[in-house]
Amino acid sequence: MEMIGTLSVEMFVAIVFAIINLQIQIRFMTWWWARGCTWNQFLSIYDLGDKYKKWMIADIIINSFLMISSTVFLNTLGWSFSPVLLGLFGIEALATGCLPFRFVGAKFAVRNNPNLLDFNGKYRGTHDEYKKLVMVLEENKLGAYKKSASRLWSELLLLNKRRNEAYNSKKKLEEIKNDVQKLINAYSLENDVDKRLKAQARLNNIIKQQADIDEFTKNVEEQIMRSENVFMDIRTKIAVGQRDSVLPDLSNYTNQVKSLEYTVEALDGGEIGEYGKKR
Repeated sequence: MEMIGTLSVEMFVAIVFAIINLQIQIRFMTWWWARGCTWNQFLSIYDLGDKYKKWMIADIIINSFLMISSTVFLNTLGWSFSPVLLGLFGIEALATGCLPFRFVGAKFAVRNNPNLLDFNGKYRGTHDEYKKLVMVLEENKLGAYKKSASRLWSELLLLNKRRNEAYNSKKKLEEIKNDVQKLINAYSLENDVDKRLKAQARLNNIIKQQADIDEFTKNVEEQIMRSENVFMDIRTKIAVGQRDSVLPDLSNYTNQVKSLEYTVEALDGGEIGEYGKKR
């Protein structure tokens, strides 16, 4: 029973210090990259929520292992030194060592996320307005509004991801189109009318797919840029106390963004050309 009680304490300490240490790490990243934001805002704006959850699970598992190892090690040697203190020493040493690696890992994730590159580049205005809106919602303790705004931001990130996928698909289609054009030229020289007509139909289909992609990407870019004004409109309404229409506005605009996502899923049976990916 004494051993079980000791392990229960150690597991509790492992979980508590996993939370504390990760909070310190995330708050440091927030201070470095997004001064003025809370750590929750930082995770939302930079799309690092999944990475935070993975780090938390890893820390709890590793901390628990260190605590159990400390208990087994000290019991084996018969020393009276507290296993909790020994385990904490290992946990804090590991947390200190992990900080620079996690900082680099988060930076790598941000820089290799095409959504965030776009929202820090040509869509920076939308990114900045969302950041301002989140800060206003936090200041006014409007949890429901913040949740709705976060949903809209997630949809915009997803929509832009589909735009990047569509752009990459268009480049692949261009290579295929060049190959098909070569086939048409070859079949024309061979005077093989049947194969030439089939290849021409293939070419026409590729051209249509590219046109669909162009229309979709244009609509996405316009939608994301309009979002800057949407976030600004909602933020200013809250500032002057006109909150009644905020949630309906967020909901309606989120539905507009989703409808554009459904549009691309409807293309060619839920795909854009031959590369399309389901949500």
